[in-house]
Amino acid sequence: MYLGLKTHVVALLRRSERWTQVDMLYLFRGGGLLSSADVILAFISLGVSVLIATYVPKETYGVYRYILAIAGTLTVFSLTGMNNAVARAVSLGREGVFKRSLPVQLRFAMLQSLAAASVATYYFFQGNTVYASALSIVAVLAPLSGVLNTYNAYLQGKRDFLRIASWKTQSGIISSAVMASVVLSTPTIITMTLAYFLSTFATNAWFLLKTFRKYKLSTSATTEDLSFGKHLSLMNSVNILASQLDHLLVYHLLGPVSLAIYSFSILIPEKLRALLGFLPNIALPRLAIRSQATLRITALRRVGL
Repeated sequence: MYLGLKTHVVALLRRSERWTQVDMLYLFRGGGLLSSADVILAFISLGVSVLIATYVPKETYGVYRYILAIAGTLTVFSLTGMNNAVARAVSLGREGVFKRSLPVQLRFAMLQSLAAASVATYYFFQGNTVYASALSIVAVLAPLSGVLNTYNAYLQGKRDFLRIASWKTQSGIISSAVMASVVLSTPTIITMTLAYFLSTFATNAWFLLKTFRKYKLSTSATTEDLSFGKHLSLMNSVNILASQLDHLLVYHLLGPVSLAIYSFSILIPEKLRALLGFLPNIALPRLAIRSQATLRITALRRVGL
């Protein structure tokens, strides 16, 4: 019965390709894996949010969200576009860019760390040791976590969506468990900041190591791939600033309690929007191997779909 159903589904997907002109089987397999992981993590995240709403004071959570907004804003100093460049290069067979990109990203991550340390120093001299301590954690862990996460781009380029979904789910479960334990025991600004960034750093480091062990990685790469990642990072800077601006404005104009309420009010829409995040991850490896002429012909139809 299962084989018969599978055969009918595959046949239906193949027939639909006449209208969509898209490899529907590829989309269905990869999208099913990644979207399933996103759905699982969305429910886990909502559960943690319920714990936070129950046990964490509004002002504490508002300040915590403010710290995260500062951390997100300071990523403009890092190479946020390098992951897309790595995924593209790996799709084209230039796998060496993965390892070659890591030291380049680390150098730019030092700028991000220095910027976070500068903001921490500012709050320290203002007599706010809590903000200074939380931002010191950001200065140490956030830049490194961003670099270590490059393993995900490599797997994306290899189209290893099963491993991406599995490791993403495991990372989310671990991080949520750590955060939940902190919320139920000692929910302070510093402990919550440490729980978030330390768990993210640890899981990224672990899965990067597993990627090194799983695949034979070369170090050969073209300077064009690294330059492309830098250009994408520069283009991303406007989006990064825009995505954090609302949180920063709400905090400075209305205070941490209002920011806490605002963060909860946009929680469900943000989670729903994230459920479509798998589409670029699936599309990029396929689009990278096609010529610009082909992409120009099919782009409008793809956008319409």
